Amino acid sequence: MIFSLSVLVSLTLSTLASADGTVGVKLSKISEVMPVKTSDFTATYFDGSIEGSTDEKKSKSSIVLLGGCISEDGNKYISEAEYPGFACQEFSDQATVFYPDAKTFAQLPSMPQQRTRHTAVVADGKIYVVGGRDGADANVNDVIVSSPEL
Repeated sequence: MIFSLSVLVSLTLSTLASADGTVGVKLSKISEVMPVKTSDFTATYFDGSIEGSTDEKKSKSSIVLLGGCISEDGNKYISEAEYPGFACQEFSDQATVFYPDAKTFAQLPSMPQQRTRHTAVVADGKIYVVGGRDGADANVNDVIVSSPEL
């Protein structure tokens, strides 16, 4: 479904473009910033408010942010490695929730493993974190399942 949503958004933006190329969608920043600087994380939508977070200002819906690269250098080129290339040097196990209605971020309990370049999806009220790379930058083939308390 996420792929379908991406295609739908792309088609919608193309449809909303005027003859001069102006797109009819206005994007803006919110004043609240993520509590952690990160890249290569995953964000997934959850239809409900997640209990157990550090924020009392909850919304009817939640966006859960999981893991990622937290290295200040980001993905750094490593030439000495067995397979030279770009790699993150510091991974995260953090779970954060963004409440869109309240425009607030809150911390959730950490994942059981550091992970980056993974994907997450919500199915039947559970969040599934699939694949990615671990703290040693090795491929991960297991699945983390979380059942958010509503």
